[in-house]
Amino acid sequence: MLHWSVQESPAKEIGNYNKNDDLILRDAPEVLELLRPMLKALNYQGVACIDLRRNKANNKVLLLEINARFWGSMMTSYTRANVNFPLIMLLRTLGETVPEYLKKEGKQISMHTFKHQFIRLKFPGLGRLKFWPYFDDPMARIMKYWYQKF
Repeated sequence: MLHWSVQESPAKEIGNYNKNDDLILRDAPEVLELLRPMLKALNYQGVACIDLRRNKANNKVLLLEINARFWGSMMTSYTRANVNFPLIMLLRTLGETVPEYLKKEGKQISMHTFKHQFIRLKFPGLGRLKFWPYFDDPMARIMKYWYQKF
């Protein structure tokens, strides 16, 4: 494994069945410890979206599935963890050196979480909202919703 980010969804409250827009990006050595030997045994090379679950009783990480594709929250890897996977893949494909980057920890929250924290006077900060990168390319968002609607 050359480049990765670990995105973890915090435990949800009962009745919250929203998709996982709340994410914590952090180092998780126990995840890498599980994945490295598995990917080596599979001789896997390439992009992988690996879904895991954590057993709350013993904190053990369990494999759910492996998808050979980029993930829906890939922009979050870039904006919150500073890992630009498309650029890394392009440079490696061209045989160029990937510049050093400083991976960081970060958080992203949904509008649902923001609203509930705000009501409880916790003031989570607008910068943590998921939607800010949408303004970088608003036409892409408009077209996505247009095609979904029609």
